[in-house]
Amino acid sequence: MQSGYFLWQPWITLSGIQENPAYSIIQSQEHWLDGVGDPAITIYVDCLALTGCTLFVETSITPEGPWETVGDAITSPDSSGSGIVATDAVDYGQFSRYLRWKITTGNSGGTSWEACFRFKYKLGGR
Repeated sequence: MQSGYFLWQPWITLSGIQENPAYSIIQSQEHWLDGVGDPAITIYVDCLALTGCTLFVETSITPEGPWETVGDAITSPDSSGSGIVATDAVDYGQFSRYLRWKITTGNSGGTSWEACFRFKYKLGGR
C-alpha cells in the first residue's frame, strides 16, 4: 500500500444470488470509520471484481441515520485492464461523523453477483 494511506476495509470478497426485490449488504458497525467530520479526508477504493451489484459509500451523523450516499456509485472495475478502480479521490467535504460501505444487488432473480474490493483513506487531502 502506498505511504500515507490507512486501511479502512481490508480485501473482502462477497458473493450471492440476486433476488427480487434487490437487497443490500452493509458493512458491520465495528468497521465503520468514526469521527471523520474532517473535509480533508479522501476515500479510495481498489476493486478487483464487481458484477451484478453496486458499491456505495455512505455517511451519517448518528449510527441510526439517516444515511446519505457520498461520491459516485461504483458499478464496475476499471476497464483499463489494471483491475483497480479508484473513486476520483475527491475531498467531498460532506462527510459526517460515520462512514460505511454498502452493496446493493441487482434484482434479476437467480443471477449471481460478486464483489471483491478494499477501501483505504488519506488524511489531509490527496
